[in-house]
Amino acid sequence: MRLLIIILFSLFVLLGCKEKPCITYKQMKIDVPLNIAGVVTKKYDDPENRGLTSLIVSQDDTIIRYTMDIMLEHSFYLHVEVGDSVYKPSGTLRFTLVKNDSTRQKYNHKCF
Repeated sequence: MRLLIIILFSLFVLLGCKEKPCITYKQMKIDVPLNIAGVVTKKYDDPENRGLTSLIVSQDDTIIRYTMDIMLEHSFYLHVEVGDSVYKPSGTLRFTLVKNDSTRQKYNHKCF
């Protein structure tokens, strides 16, 4: 009996604790048409949106309001400051942050 319990527990651990495969936005067929290429003009915690961090990005003659996305690496919101440039190509969920000193950092969405 003891041996049976050890075998069953071992099978449970081996088969049940595997990492889940990463599902991408393409596999989920999420359309991400927004292209962002601008300068952050304002960063604030939006009281009307559960206090989530929001960014106002000035892009040519357009103003884009981007609210914190829980799937984007959280460090992006910690590092972005007013005056930084933000780039996100259309069709992707990859962000590039260019600081005032020209350092670049890339951020990706986490697995779903």
